[in-house]
Amino acid sequence: MTTRIPKRQRSSASRVIDGAAVVIQTKLSDVALLNEVGTLVWGSIDGARSEADLVALVTESFEVTPDQAARDVGAFLDELAAASLVEFAT
Repeated sequence: MTTRIPKRQRSSASRVIDGAAVVIQTKLSDVALLNEVGTLVWGSIDGARSEADLVALVTESFEVTPDQAARDVGAFLDELAAASLVEFAT
């Protein structure tokens, strides 16, 4: 199994307001307000942390099993990639 390493696209615009990340999805002409988990993951995407690192961070920070965190983080990263907000290195 390869480990994906997400990296934000340079064109990804975001800002944290009152503890919640607001991400502009230019490809979809949409603005997304992320929940606590999404804000943590988005803020932790630095091009160095792997998907497994992000799953561990979510598991440590919230009451969720590693399996559920892996499914949720993976799905969230897939959504970010589909919106051209992140790309992956392996």
